[in-house]
Amino acid sequence: MKRLFYLVIIVFLPILAFFQYDAYVRQHPPGDYVYPIAAGIDTAYHDPEVIFQYYTAAYQARSIARHCWKHYKVDVMATSPLDPDEKPCFDLYHAALARAKTCEFRLLRSATLKQEGLSNEDIRQIELSGLTPAAYRLQLLAQNTILAQEGDVNTLVLEIQRLLNQQGFQIKTDGTFRDETREALKSFQLQRGLIPSGKLDSQTLRYITH
Repeated sequence: MKRLFYLVIIVFLPILAFFQYDAYVRQHPPGDYVYPIAAGIDTAYHDPEVIFQYYTAAYQARSIARHCWKHYKVDVMATSPLDPDEKPCFDLYHAALARAKTCEFRLLRSATLKQEGLSNEDIRQIELSGLTPAAYRLQLLAQNTILAQEGDVNTLVLEIQRLLNQQGFQIKTDGTFRDETREALKSFQLQRGLIPSGKLDSQTLRYITH
C-alpha cells in the first residue's frame, strides 16, 4: 500500500508542480505591457474624441497583451509571431498600439503649436488643409487687415480694451483708441510673436480672442 502511495506521489507531484508553475507564469507576464502616457500632450485639444481614443487605445494595448499572455502564453512584445496561431494576438495588440501612437502624435504636435501661439482653431485648420504651420501663418498674413488703430472710437475698440485688461493690462475701457491702448497692443503682440504694430489687425484679433 505504501508503495502504491509513493508511486502516486512520484507520478502526480511533478504534474501538480507543473500546473502550479504554469499558473504562476501566466499570472506574471514577461513585461508589464503598460503603454506610457506621454508627458506634455494637449489635454485641451480641439477634438476631445482624440483624447478619449488615446487613453482608450493605451489601455486596450495593455489589456490585449496581458490577455494573450494569460490565456495563450503569447508574448506580443516579441519581434514577430513564432506560430501562425499567435498572429491574431499580435494583430490586435499592434492595431491598438498604432491607434495610441497616432493620437499621441496629434496631441503632442498640438501642444507644440500652441506653445508657438496657435489656437485650437488654427490647429484644426492646419489639419484640415494639410498646410504646414509655416504655410498657414503665411496665408494668415496675406489675409491680414487693419481693424482698428489710434484715433478710432467705436465698440470694437471698447471690447479689445476689455480683452487686453483680461490679459493683465490696465487701460481705460472707454472705446477710444489712444496711446495706452496702442502700447498695450504692442506688448501683447510681442508676447505672441506678432509684429508689434500697435494696431488691431485680423491676426492679432484671432490671438486675443482665444
